[in-house]
Amino acid sequence: MLIYNILQSAVLEGIKMKCLECHKSFKQISVTHLRIRHNMSCTEYKMKYNILKLLDLSKEKNPNWKNGISSKKYKCTECNNLTTGRGKSNLCPSCCRKKERNHFYNKKHDDKGKMKMKQGASRRDKNSYKGGHHDSEKCSQIAKLRWQNWTIEERIKHTKSFIEAGLKNKRSKNTKIEKIIAEFLTENNILFKQNEPVLNKNVDFLLNNKIIIECHGDYWHCNPSIYSDEYYNKALHMTAKEKREKDSQRNSLFEKNGYVIYTFWEFDIRHNLNDVKEKLKMLLAT
Repeated sequence: MLIYNILQSAVLEGIKMKCLECHKSFKQISVTHLRIRHNMSCTEYKMKYNILKLLDLSKEKNPNWKNGISSKKYKCTECNNLTTGRGKSNLCPSCCRKKERNHFYNKKHDDKGKMKMKQGASRRDKNSYKGGHHDSEKCSQIAKLRWQNWTIEERIKHTKSFIEAGLKNKRSKNTKIEKIIAEFLTENNILFKQNEPVLNKNVDFLLNNKIIIECHGDYWHCNPSIYSDEYYNKALHMTAKEKREKDSQRNSLFEKNGYVIYTFWEFDIRHNLNDVKEKLKMLLAT
């Protein structure tokens, strides 16, 4: 610790300072030296020798003084404006986006794209927007009504496109627990389809077109061994009991249509993987 902050400049310039009590030279006079050697505090030392007058406090003597400039600035080769960064083009951010240097410069929508935008605008309900802002509740109600009016073929087509779009998204890749189950099935030469649409629902694994394996995350499906019925899941906007009832209705739909469904929780896959593998072997052997 320094007696006074400005002494850092003296250290950077390689100047040695003398202790006015013992006249020894130091790079910096520390509080420990004053306390142990001379039984003095930093304030007492400064008051005794009037240390503020012995030091040059001018900004020009401080090598770290930047005169208010936090970083070096360069001139843009096109507009001559100062910029803090310099890329390979030696241009400022504004000039980098002008005319031909902009990837979208002189590009227009084709006829197919224009037709899609017109169709989307014609289907949009003006009542779903109030005061110029997006009303999520209104949009949700309209989407549910649109889904009810669709035929089964239209629902299947929409579900497939929705799943394909989700698989291409980096944020919706296979989860870790799904990868563990997929590796186990692959090692045992068991054919399966992953993220397959069944009855307008997306299932994790489909085997032999009749066996469904689901990997439920503890948080997203409210594991009963962790979360109570009254627990409110903020991400799902429902209680744990409501989420479990929703999952049970989904499972009963599969069972009514002749599918056999097995569900494994994230906690068991992570901590009791051997038991999960044994259960899978027994289930698949039957």
